[in-house]
Amino acid sequence: MKFKNGRGERVVAIIQARMGSLRLPGKVLAEIDGETVLSHIINRIKRVNLIKDVIVAVTPDPADEAIIKESSRLKVPSVIGDSYDVLARFRMAARIMRAETIVRITADNPLISSEILTRLINVRKKYNYDYVIMENLPVGTGAEVLTMRTLIMLDRITSLQRHREHVTLYIKENPNDFDCKFVSAPVNVHRPNYRLTVDTREDLEIIRAIYNDLPEKKTAYSLNQIVKFLDQHPEYMDFYFEEQKVAA
Repeated sequence: MKFKNGRGERVVAIIQARMGSLRLPGKVLAEIDGETVLSHIINRIKRVNLIKDVIVAVTPDPADEAIIKESSRLKVPSVIGDSYDVLARFRMAARIMRAETIVRITADNPLISSEILTRLINVRKKYNYDYVIMENLPVGTGAEVLTMRTLIMLDRITSLQRHREHVTLYIKENPNDFDCKFVSAPVNVHRPNYRLTVDTREDLEIIRAIYNDLPEKKTAYSLNQIVKFLDQHPEYMDFYFEEQKVAA
């Protein structure tokens, strides 16, 4: 059974954020090139004209008050939802913002690609998909796009904790139940072995180094420009290549 959707027009980006990361507590507000990780993410989202609104979805943890304060400074609303039922938190945020199409973003990806977000939203709208994601991008540069109807359906049919915590996991495990599109990354940014997310202290230091060493000081670097830079300077990713060899 496939759940068909109407053509949603109101696109809202929902950023899930919390201070209580196990591997790198407080990473959402870690500083990179004079701005917080959250600030970098919001600035990149705001370059996507198709996105009408942005909201940050946090947990009741008192430490998350710092994220709410930073969101307010950046003129973005926030909502407090369940710590572990992230799916319910997303539905609450989407309902508050009257979203018809949702862009799911996590707050550890300061190099999220505005161009990729635009492409995913356009693909979802053009073909009326329930869910769209791009595969084989550098880790931390993409997002997921789904309709409000799909989010509501997930909330109704999923009860396992792993599905509630990882919002779209049920779709990935049951793709035939939905009208999904797994878009292939363009050749110029097809770099699944490049890691550009902030999950550990090493990740953060590498992203800081990349920002510091990019040839021109500007914040609007496209993903293509970042990938070209990394292709020319493989030493930035050597740490991850070595880790993969050890793991293998």
